Amino acid sequence: MATRGFTLVELLLVIAVLAVLAGVIVPRVLDIRDEARKARCDTNINRLEKSIERYSGEYEEFPTDISQILITAYFPHGNPECPFDNKPYVISGDAQITPHDH
Repeated sequence: MATRGFTLVELLLVIAVLAVLAGVIVPRVLDIRDEARKARCDTNINRLEKSIERYSGEYEEFPTDISQILITAYFPHGNPECPFDNKPYVISGDAQITPHDH
């Protein structure tokens, strides 16, 4: 009784199919990761903008530095960082949040 295994052609065909699938799936996964980072960045900026509004309502002035917001109870878990480069956000002179280039 001879056992029948896979031929070399069948194995190469399976490897080729898997390579094509990986070539299609991997770029999409990377795109999804970038979209998730952008969504996280947008959420962080939204939270910071709301914190600036709360700060200005309480102290009747806009904060000039992000540390003024962070030392209060607005961010109990620390400074939110840009998910693209892990750098903190910056408040510009007109109290606008400045994300890093990404």
